[in-house]
Amino acid sequence: MQNADRTFTISEVAELVGKPLNSVQTWRKKHYFPLEEQGGWHRFTMQELLGVAVFAEASASTVNYGFASLAASLAHQAFREIMENEAAPYLVGADDPNFGDVAKLVYGIEGVQKAIVELVAGERNYGAYAVIDFSSILKRLFARLTERAAG
Repeated sequence: MQNADRTFTISEVAELVGKPLNSVQTWRKKHYFPLEEQGGWHRFTMQELLGVAVFAEASASTVNYGFASLAASLAHQAFREIMENEAAPYLVGADDPNFGDVAKLVYGIEGVQKAIVELVAGERNYGAYAVIDFSSILKRLFARLTERAAG
């Protein structure tokens, strides 16, 4: 894909993930998503952009920042697997302050179903479960990049 090797400014990242620039800057300072830091100005890679998008979407739901950060930390791996193997990675999990984050990286919808069944059948009732679909988030990013290039 032609956009896979591009880099982005933090302003472009904020626009592409649909969040205010100051939110993305704050998240970066708090290390909610991993970045390969270089000296001086940072340009985000596509993998890092995916991490920010994953964090933005996960933290906007009922999931807390800890779980969203965990999901963002898996974005590099998910990106590679999507691009190289056409895999369909998902993060399935639950968050409960009394029990800590429970999360599992799975592949395909069958993996999602199995992971949810395991969580629900367990002894603890988490009350809320989250599924992060890395492929869908990446697809939306590529669509936004295409729209920007056309417009």
